[in-house]
Amino acid sequence: MKNLNDIVLNEIYTIADNLIEISFQNNDSATWINILSGSDSDKSFTFIGESNFSLLNGVLGDAIFFFAFSKKVSDDKYYEFADKIYKSFLTYLENIDLENIDTGLLTGLGGVIYSMTILYEITLDSKNLYDLERFLRKVNISKLIVDDTYNSIVRGNAGLVISLCKYHKHCYDKKKNLNLINDCCDKLIALSKSTSNHLFWFSQHHEKPLAGVAHGSSGYALAFHEAYIITKNIVYLEIVKKSILFENTLFDKETNNWVDNRDFVPNEMKGNTVAWSHGAPGIGLVRNKLLKSELYDSEFNKLLLDDMNLSISKTIQYNFDNNKDILIYGNLGNIDLLINTSHHKEIVNQLELLIRKSTKEGWDYGYKLERFYKPGFFNGSSGIGYQLLRFLDSETHSILSFE
Repeated sequence: MKNLNDIVLNEIYTIADNLIEISFQNNDSATWINILSGSDSDKSFTFIGESNFSLLNGVLGDAIFFFAFSKKVSDDKYYEFADKIYKSFLTYLENIDLENIDTGLLTGLGGVIYSMTILYEITLDSKNLYDLERFLRKVNISKLIVDDTYNSIVRGNAGLVISLCKYHKHCYDKKKNLNLINDCCDKLIALSKSTSNHLFWFSQHHEKPLAGVAHGSSGYALAFHEAYIITKNIVYLEIVKKSILFENTLFDKETNNWVDNRDFVPNEMKGNTVAWSHGAPGIGLVRNKLLKSELYDSEFNKLLLDDMNLSISKTIQYNFDNNKDILIYGNLGNIDLLINTSHHKEIVNQLELLIRKSTKEGWDYGYKLERFYKPGFFNGSSGIGYQLLRFLDSETHSILSFE
């Protein structure tokens, strides 16, 4: 049997080459007709359409994958194609509805800021920062912050906080950026609910507050953690602690997982969601990031370590053989926790299983089409390719913990 590194690299080449093959491109740009996902009151649905600008369904993540891969293999073919995707993305930016764009990291303004900053860090091309500054001058960010009703990382101000913090060391006007971070945090605090020891948020579409990264307490904790690093506002550290303490009231010892309180999840399944978006893998990623920062006291660090170990145990225990492969709620998202915590033996075991399965059946995006390579980062094969790249090179940014 071939060395696993060679098998993984070969699969990344296959993903990249197939995405190029099914793209619509000319001398200047490249994009795709895609199977897209959306939601209405948090009920998911799919439809056929052109890839958009977002990290969830769009070309931003595809560009990140191709630029990172071209850097890894030093092949101009992939760099030139990545540049075409980026030019398509700039065209999308020209047509975004600036009045109604949300602030989220996966679906809106936060994703634009975060992704263009990541592209700069991958390519070291200052044009990425110039293009971002030029775009942001057109956007009334303060109004978007005030108008936000989603709050969460995926679609709201928590996602914008993380992206502005990522952007901060590269931005031209640091004072303005700092004010925007604080404005986001003020709005989030105003909409929070609290007791003496706990702090939480209600989702727009669910009766109960949620656990997890996407719309839950871990996502808010991560946002205020990143905000503290930039602002040094000690209040934000207390919010992190209270958010985590509340989230742990949702831990179910019987299932060794944090309860999924989304309204449409049946009661008997509420402890069985194991995904980056909801459940142990994403929660463990956040605990790991907080722990590694060394910003917290010994008692809280012990809690973080205990939670992280529980999340790793649940993620390893989960059946990788009977799950989607995508990042947002699938195998290649779950495996990021194992990469970030250096569980190499388990990573090897799972990747061997997943690649063997994909060779026979194709990657599973929630539907199976034989040898089909779907564009898209959180919902498609460019995200799968990027995670495989992270296995080969752990210095590659962890997008799922928003490094």
